[in-house]
Amino acid sequence: LLIVSFFQNTVSILSRTALISEKLSLIYKHFACEYGFLITYPRKEVLVNHIEIYVSHLTKSREFYDLLLPKLGYRLYQEWSAGFSYRKDEHYVVFVQVAEKHASLPYHRCHVGLYHLAFNGGSRRDVERLKKILQEHDVPLLYEERYPFAGGENYFALYLEDLDRIKIEVIANENFRKL
Repeated sequence: LLIVSFFQNTVSILSRTALISEKLSLIYKHFACEYGFLITYPRKEVLVNHIEIYVSHLTKSREFYDLLLPKLGYRLYQEWSAGFSYRKDEHYVVFVQVAEKHASLPYHRCHVGLYHLAFNGGSRRDVERLKKILQEHDVPLLYEERYPFAGGENYFALYLEDLDRIKIEVIANENFRKL
């Protein structure tokens, strides 16, 4: 326990003072793998500030995301006549009504561009609760026959589509807690 604490504190101090900690981090990872303790790092800079998505029907999209995003820890952040956004920690997701001149081209996730959005969904139990709520609201779920492991063995996730058929993945956090 003393070794673990020493390495955690050292990595944290080096990160805060912006010293080169790559070699020490590799040693720390070695001890973590060798002795089986969970690796925790100091909070890192958020790489994505925001994502902006054009939607075909703002009101219906708002209803959908008002149902989904608060359950994932997001809160309403901004509202204006042509859009709205939800925020969680340092990042946010923006939804804007597409201009009429661009509305004739429907979204398809297999075309060039965004394939899907993936959100951390909390525990497996949280993902299960969300699934029930979405089913009660007739939200189209994907890969139901393979739920909850449609993404692979031991990868617990829920897949669904929004009004514009944007694929959304809600992932159980337990997927990332194993070494």
